[in-house]
Amino acid sequence: MFTGEYSHTMDAKGRVSLPAKFRNALPGEVMLVKSIDEACLWLFTKEDYEAFIGALRKSDAYSARVRRFFAAGTEDCEIDSAGRIRIGQALRTYASLTKDITITGSFDRIELWDTERWSRYSESFDFDSLTTELDELGKL
Repeated sequence: MFTGEYSHTMDAKGRVSLPAKFRNALPGEVMLVKSIDEACLWLFTKEDYEAFIGALRKSDAYSARVRRFFAAGTEDCEIDSAGRIRIGQALRTYASLTKDITITGSFDRIELWDTERWSRYSESFDFDSLTTELDELGKL
């Protein structure tokens, strides 16, 4: 399970170090994916990504459009000996990643955010709305 928030810097080659806490829980190869809810990137283990795509295929929402979005918006990444991944230019552009990166845990995946975008998102978080959602789900 991935939790926490970490600040990192991406180098000129598009490499960013993953937090040690996360690296220790990841295999050498991971999947980097365009997110669908915010302009950030999701990082999955290969196994969790395959489960995610498998669940999508079984859902009513699965369509050619969804298939293309995820197929074109996914990169295989190797974690190098320094604990870094290289983010391709297309994914960097999609998520507006330049230098300062915020890496967050999201339970079954990791998210990579432009730090300014993450700050704006975090500051605008509506706790009343979250409370309502959790109450409706019977989780409060």
